[in-house]
Amino acid sequence: MPTDTSIVASPEISQIVRGRKRRRNENSWKDMKRKKALNLGEEYTNRKGKVVGRKIMKAAVEQPAEGNAMVGSIENRNNIPFVLADREH
Repeated sequence: MPTDTSIVASPEISQIVRGRKRRRNENSWKDMKRKKALNLGEEYTNRKGKVVGRKIMKAAVEQPAEGNAMVGSIENRNNIPFVLADREH
């Protein structure tokens, strides 16, 4: 059995048998690091080399605006008055 870098002699062609192929580590690629930071909202350097700052979450809104009747709890949506127009046939 040949070792990692031994020469295998064959009648026609001699080949060099190499060890296992190098496994790729996609988590260490620049592009994958950039995409992960972008998705997490962290600071990253884009492909052009510009540093993009981290995303800052805004505070959650407690109450919807008074004029917007469709936003809010189910009770508010059920109390919206319906006006059916008379149809003339």
